[in-house]
Amino acid sequence: MAASFNKKDFSFVVPKASIPPRHKSGYFMSVIFFMLLVGGYIVFRSSTIFTNPRLAIDEPKEGALIQGQFVMIRGTTDPKTRMTVNNYETFSNDDGKFDLALPFPKGYNIVDIRVKNRIGKEAQVVRHIVVE
Repeated sequence: MAASFNKKDFSFVVPKASIPPRHKSGYFMSVIFFMLLVGGYIVFRSSTIFTNPRLAIDEPKEGALIQGQFVMIRGTTDPKTRMTVNNYETFSNDDGKFDLALPFPKGYNIVDIRVKNRIGKEAQVVRHIVVE
């Protein structure tokens, strides 16, 4: 006669205390990974909150002597940033580059270039030029 076990007999063979509880380490690791991902994104985006937009002017150089009435203003800033050049408002392109030609009167002129990001942080470069 073969031995048969029923549910009641099986609990005596393996006591409940010797079966380790099932850990939810996969769930815990997923939560930790998600929190690290969100934290990394916040740190990455906070750099734009706490710093001014970058602004590099290629033309005109400081003290440049410009021939003609129009002055070419070229440079690089953050992509799609609002900027003003002597109160003339424009935007940089998708790469952050900008170039525009503005008329200036003959003689000594100041070129005031300002950029402002969406948060309101501002950067400014002033160039002094002479137009002939």
